[in-house]
Amino acid sequence: MDELTGLFLTAAEEGDFAKLQQMYANNPELLMAQDRDGYTALHRAAYNDRIEICKWLLEKGADPEIRTCDGWTALHCAAFWANYEVVAILLKHGVNVNSKIVPLHLAINSSSEDKHKQYLTVKYLLEAPGVEMNAVNGAGDSLLDLAKRTRSDILELLKSFMK
Repeated sequence: MDELTGLFLTAAEEGDFAKLQQMYANNPELLMAQDRDGYTALHRAAYNDRIEICKWLLEKGADPEIRTCDGWTALHCAAFWANYEVVAILLKHGVNVNSKIVPLHLAINSSSEDKHKQYLTVKYLLEAPGVEMNAVNGAGDSLLDLAKRTRSDILELLKSFMK
């Protein structure tokens, strides 16, 4: 990764909006730049809950379906870190809620310490049009399997959407 790409991705990650805008104005190709792990500015902004930066990147044409080396999109990043407002923005932008690695599985297993954010993230994903309620992860776990092992309130929320 070249230095310019690194600076752009770091600006998105750290929320340095002015720097991000200036760099984009001078070099719009940075919008699709990826680090060695495949993360774009949108991925980095999504996992750091940079709501306004995510909106701006999408307005400028950032591709929310670009995958990292691990197959994650920006939605996976936001879901895993329970950044429900970013999840909502990405869903409104039409991202695939049932991509190869299902973001809903990541949200249920989120390592976020903020349980309210995790709950809202799961709720937003459950409300997304076309969400696949019977999806299983690579280990064969269903959404119910994961919820049973995590939190009772998320299990109840999930059951309410399965009626």
